[in-house]
Amino acid sequence: MLNFFLNHAPKYQKRHRMGRGFNYDPSKPDKNKTLPLITSQMFKHRYAKTSGALKVSIEAVYEIPKSYTKKKRESLYGKPKITKPDADNVAKFYLDVMSGLVYDDDNVVAELSVRKRYIQDGESAFVRIIIENVK
Repeated sequence: MLNFFLNHAPKYQKRHRMGRGFNYDPSKPDKNKTLPLITSQMFKHRYAKTSGALKVSIEAVYEIPKSYTKKKRESLYGKPKITKPDADNVAKFYLDVMSGLVYDDDNVVAELSVRKRYIQDGESAFVRIIIENVK
């Protein structure tokens, strides 16, 4: 089992752009910043590349926007985040980042669950990723 804790605001896969005969991935700078975080945790915990069918669970925890009223903020503590970005775009971003590092290709992911929720005031946003072999 691999367990990653990324202490940053959750990222998401942005739509690819076409321009003058080439394809541009606007998420690439974010992916380049996230890759060393995963690499360092793999090295620190001596994780090796996994193989076979995998189950991936992603928990994306967001801060409540400062523009919300105090009453609205308090009502959202721990509640699911039902606004953008979409859960599938969050999953795609992290699956793409881990591809080639944690596993050969993200087609080995047989089970996937994504949870988006808000965190209380004063706490930092984070992402937790758990990867297990499917039996």
